Amino acid sequence: MSAEPFLDDHQRAQLLADVAGAVAWSSDPSVAVQRVAQLTVPRLADWCTVDVLDGERGYRRLAVAHADPSCRLSVERLLGRWEPDPRRRGVAQVLRTGEREVAMDVEDPTELMPWRHAELERLVGELGVAGYVSVPIRADARALGALTLVTTSPRRRFAEADVSLAETLARMAALPIAQARLGHELAAITRRQDDVLAVLSHELRTPLTAMMAWLQLLHHGADAAETARALDIIERNGRLLSRLIDDLMDTSHIVMGKLRVERRPVDLAAIIHRVVAELAAGAHDQGVTIDLDLDRTARCQGDHARLQQIVMALLSNALKFTPSGGRVLVTLDADATLVRLRVSDTGRGIAPELLPHVFDIFRSDERAPGLGLGLVMVRGLVALHGGTVEASSEGVGHGAVFTVRLPRH
Repeated sequence: MSAEPFLDDHQRAQLLADVAGAVAWSSDPSVAVQRVAQLTVPRLADWCTVDVLDGERGYRRLAVAHADPSCRLSVERLLGRWEPDPRRRGVAQVLRTGEREVAMDVEDPTELMPWRHAELERLVGELGVAGYVSVPIRADARALGALTLVTTSPRRRFAEADVSLAETLARMAALPIAQARLGHELAAITRRQDDVLAVLSHELRTPLTAMMAWLQLLHHGADAAETARALDIIERNGRLLSRLIDDLMDTSHIVMGKLRVERRPVDLAAIIHRVVAELAAGAHDQGVTIDLDLDRTARCQGDHARLQQIVMALLSNALKFTPSGGRVLVTLDADATLVRLRVSDTGRGIAPELLPHVFDIFRSDERAPGLGLGLVMVRGLVALHGGTVEASSEGVGHGAVFTVRLPRH
């Protein structure tokens, strides 16, 4: 690597000042990043690319600049969204590892293409790649993308000072990108808070409406059978409201790390029977069968009340998504070290894209209405017992299985 950097101290300071101004005065991260790329060319590179994280797996080539104005239309073809090839070096490796990559005497210009595209690979070769420096764009130790500087002449070689300057420019470019991502996240949180309040009001209003309707019937006179049914429905919905409020409080305590469990010998089979007895009437009205396959010797150390909450939440969730004529199966078994509780149903199942998020707080969509507090609480309570919980499903229409594993001792 040449000992002579491209820029002297004054030129480096001027470039940093120009980039700082571009970053500070632009409200659009795309415009800011494009300006950063343009300012580096031709002072620090013959051409430059900026790739940023776009979604959970993909990236977007957000900016490309070239010293030759006649190449503008050509390099713009390199813009767009892509998914990284895990076998590629160069930019793909920087994004994969978060470590800088410096290459001189490059023989394979496709290292500047982190995804496979024959036509664009030929274009990169035509633009010329003698050497490059690719550095990660970071925010709070998180890699958000990569800034890549390219030279087209073998006589123009990057010095260590040039690489350090590129890393400083990448940190500056990270500011508008991180701010934009934070803005999107805050907006999503605000929208989700509104959704949560709407769902919460619905969840509270539904049992209250049923209770008020049956109370009105009792006020206007009812025979013995109607009175008995009304009292049963009012009691059932009252318990539902009480459980919802308890779930809200417990979820809050779990999130804040304030919930504690007391460990004593627990008969899990007895807990399951008690929960099934409480839910039996609702399951019957819904037309869903609950079957049990329990090992009565499967006992563990745990908090009786919290373990009952786990069973209640899993069974209630299974009943919620199982249509009339469906079946819920609860199995319990154990080995020398673990107790396994398994709740499976023949309900609507879980789409593959939702499966990783079923235990996330307030995560739902039109196919899974509600606050989703039960599964959040299950995950927290199981963790407090030193156990694990996982969900599996073969997809929509194929039911779901929730498996809890708890240490026996």
